[in-house]
Amino acid sequence: MRQLHQSVRVHAGRISRTFAAMVCSPLRYVIIILWLALATAILTHPAATGPEESASRALPVPRSAPPVQAEISAARLFGLPILARTILVQRAPKGLSLRAQKRVVTRAVRVSRGKDADLPGLVAAFPILNDLKLVPGSREAGTTAITYLYFRPTLTLRDDDRLAETLEHNHVQRPADHLIGATGFAPAWARQGDIIGNSLHQVEIATVLLIFVIVGLTFRSLIAPFLTLIAAGTGYIVGERAVEALAVNQGAAVPIELKPLLVVLVLAVTTDYAIFFMSGFRRCLQAGVEPGDAVRTATANTSPIILVAGLTIAACTGCLLLAHLEFLRVLGPALSVAVISAALVSLTLVPALMASLGRLTFWPRRFRTVAPGARRAGRWRRLTTWRPLALLTSVISVVGLLYLAGNVTRLSVGLGLLDGLPPSLPESQAYHALQRGFAPGFLAPTVIVFRGPHLSSQHAALRQLQSLIAGDPDVAGTLGPRDQPGSFGTRLVYARDGRAARLAVLLKHDPYGGRAVSDLSRIQRDMPGWLKQAHLRNVRVAYAGDTALVKYTVDAILDSLLPVALAIGLIVFLLLAALLRSLVAPLYLIGSSVLAVVAPLGLTTLLFQDRLHHDGLAYYVPVGVGVLLFALGSDYNLFLVGKIWDEAEDRSLREAIAMGSKDATGAIGVAAITLAGSFALLVIIPLTGFREFAFAMAVGVLIDAFVVRSYLVPALVALVGRLSLYPGWGRRSVVRSE
Repeated sequence: MRQLHQSVRVHAGRISRTFAAMVCSPLRYVIIILWLALATAILTHPAATGPEESASRALPVPRSAPPVQAEISAARLFGLPILARTILVQRAPKGLSLRAQKRVVTRAVRVSRGKDADLPGLVAAFPILNDLKLVPGSREAGTTAITYLYFRPTLTLRDDDRLAETLEHNHVQRPADHLIGATGFAPAWARQGDIIGNSLHQVEIATVLLIFVIVGLTFRSLIAPFLTLIAAGTGYIVGERAVEALAVNQGAAVPIELKPLLVVLVLAVTTDYAIFFMSGFRRCLQAGVEPGDAVRTATANTSPIILVAGLTIAACTGCLLLAHLEFLRVLGPALSVAVISAALVSLTLVPALMASLGRLTFWPRRFRTVAPGARRAGRWRRLTTWRPLALLTSVISVVGLLYLAGNVTRLSVGLGLLDGLPPSLPESQAYHALQRGFAPGFLAPTVIVFRGPHLSSQHAALRQLQSLIAGDPDVAGTLGPRDQPGSFGTRLVYARDGRAARLAVLLKHDPYGGRAVSDLSRIQRDMPGWLKQAHLRNVRVAYAGDTALVKYTVDAILDSLLPVALAIGLIVFLLLAALLRSLVAPLYLIGSSVLAVVAPLGLTTLLFQDRLHHDGLAYYVPVGVGVLLFALGSDYNLFLVGKIWDEAEDRSLREAIAMGSKDATGAIGVAAITLAGSFALLVIIPLTGFREFAFAMAVGVLIDAFVVRSYLVPALVALVGRLSLYPGWGRRSVVRSE
């Protein structure tokens, strides 16, 4: 093996050589049997059940969040609730009859008095009709009736949804009632979970087929894709059970939104690592190395990179523990555990299968031996290492990526709940019917709670304050002191002790969208000035409602960005420095990864917000995409620059860049197409948030592989030159001068 060209030499250290000898020895049969037995045992034995995913919360925010505390406090102070998360919508474009309107009110009174035995847990109903446009924020007259439904707080959102369906089927049966359906947070959240669950198997099947086709075409083999799928399937089965065990241990639930992401991430990452192993194995076979030595060489050279790559992704996703949002703190460890499982399977099962199959791994393809002198980089690759051309390549790449990244300045974030559902669903149709009869803010009013001494006696000042708020250009209407009808209205507006008052604000935009969040932020900024104008002193203000909760979620994500980004940057720097034995190269590699993250987010903003007019991206898209793209880009950094460093031990740096990038970018390209295609398959789930995530990840992986790693990084290595290797701890030889 030593007389052949250096591409098939073992560049790794003693530990990697020992590991390769172990997994490729007769012990490989034990490794294969153990992994397959573990996967079989997992499939045949149900997991220990942890707590059911709680649906009693409004959004994935802690109970200590100010909007949640404001809602709890308002319920205690006023006795009568305003906020409801299930709304029954009836609409007739030509007008609801007087009898139908009367039935709306009668039904609400009957429900509130507990007269219906089939509706246990439904404690109250509050009807609103747009008759004669008497209600502020009405867009039409006499066409639409909405009924806010209030449930026992001990029930989950699933329970709320089931009771609402019972009410529809048993009590709103007449055609003249023109029932559209129930909408609001509870029905939409339940339907979103149903859609994800029903689409999960389709995503799994499509991902498996994609992997089979891409790997089969890449290696022109029928066996290689089966080997890959055995490893990927085992990694997914083990990773999913590991995530479930983590959830049980922590007393938490695995969010339904996480499961499709686990499918594509684990399957795609395991496939990537299998491709890296098989590419090295194929290269050795083409060089004339015997299959046994070829597998050991490929395993020894590739396993350190895969180990560090897996640790990098796990560490990056684990940094989400520093986030200020519950969903992200659950997401981070779950992804870390899943990726570690995939890496362990890849490091052991893939080499063991290759060693067992030998040349059959690539059947029916046969390789012709390539003479050592025939292995050369193309003229174009050698030319791109010329520093003037490398500088031009770097400038063009950076300017193009920065141009795309500039769109991020317009990025806004929302929940994307009702607008994210398929328009054919009753929940979506009911929401749009509500929008035509009333302002969108009626879906989830924002309640402002004022607390101070003797507020009930400052009626005139509160009326003036309500007028100031109602004058905001993005407020469709307000309900408060100006609108209270008699003693019942007094109970709605003023607390029983007279020291608190509340005001419902109806926004013009989707209360779960990015524009509503901006509207509420502006109201909060203007509130001190309005209080001063209304001559209200020593008044404390709190904000309740779903828009306030969405704003809290967005603020928590923004507050999490800096600590999470710093932690990820430090971890990636240390891992790159350790593997590459350099302090200089990790700096520009991290910079290139940042561009590879921000550019696709800018492109996603341009497409979905500017062209498709989405009201902000789903709240989990920017941070999830950012963390995963940065971590996966570091994988490709390790594979690419590791190859260049290995070549640099026997070649000039320019030759090493040309040859190393030639060897690496082919495998990276195939891996990236597989990864991008796997994430793109998330479009199967007909929810806007998943389609935004799918586009951002797919485009981001392709930009990373075919722009950043194929052109920008080799150009940067050429520009920085031998300084890239500084200080080169423990390097076995010194790179040749150019």
